[in-house]
Amino acid sequence: MVGQMLTPCDALNKIIDHNPIGKAKGLVFWEFTSTKTGKKTKSYAGARTKQFPDGIVFNHCPMCGEKIYKDIEELEVEFNTKQEG
Repeated sequence: MVGQMLTPCDALNKIIDHNPIGKAKGLVFWEFTSTKTGKKTKSYAGARTKQFPDGIVFNHCPMCGEKIYKDIEELEVEFNTKQEG
């Protein structure tokens, strides 16, 4: 899962906790930012439960089943395509 950026669907976006504090339980959203550049480097959505306190990361939306992440390489291709156009 290294180097992936999450784009939640509308249904998932409405129910995840965007600001989990400490060991909050439930559906959560994590964003990681580089301290050197200040840019977002990774983002994940998942669930924290009593059984899995460190969390389980979703590759697909548990609500609609769609893929909810893009690899860094996919994002770079999209960015470069926009820059050229």
